[in-house]
Amino acid sequence: MDRPATAPVKLFDLIRASRTFDELPKSRKLQLAAVSTLGALLCAAAWGAAAGSCVPWLAVANLVKLPIIVLLSAVAAAPIGLVAWKLLGDETRLTDLLFAHARSLLAGSLVLGTFVPLVALYYHSSRFAGPLLADGTALVSLALGGYVFVRLALRARCTSHIAVRLGVPAAILLVQLAAMLQLVAMASPILPDPTMFRRGVDGLVEVRSAERAP
Repeated sequence: MDRPATAPVKLFDLIRASRTFDELPKSRKLQLAAVSTLGALLCAAAWGAAAGSCVPWLAVANLVKLPIIVLLSAVAAAPIGLVAWKLLGDETRLTDLLFAHARSLLAGSLVLGTFVPLVALYYHSSRFAGPLLADGTALVSLALGGYVFVRLALRARCTSHIAVRLGVPAAILLVQLAAMLQLVAMASPILPDPTMFRRGVDGLVEVRSAERAP
């Protein structure tokens, strides 16, 4: 049985891909989308501070850098998703897509938030494991956020074409990842130790070229 529209929404309701909010009005969905986005930014800021905690100025800077990266990458990906969604699935409201995207941001960022103590601990105690753990948690966060977004899109109401429900979120995720990669390069340093992502696409190309070199 569906929950009544007045039922309180809990944090884990927002990140569960199986939970739908079809009964809620548009204004309530937009409100929850804003709350989800704010929660994602706070988790990203906490993770950034933990990852840079062994360098005080870097930890403080990351409190601003990480939320900006998350927010701007999502904004950069929004136009292509909104246009494609309306062109290919005009019966589905844009509010549902925005809400799904915000929920996926929260789900992915909560992964970062749960690893904040461990990332800080390892960065202060292991020069080898600290960077690996930071990179690993970031990749897991991206993977989980993408999974939740696709799951929510597949459950979208009034869109019967599987290509629309799968292709649109995939396009949004690709654009967001591309934007995030360059935003990370522009905001670097984020981690105390250099990584292949510090120079964005150029860094990845150089690593690939070095691997192919005899």
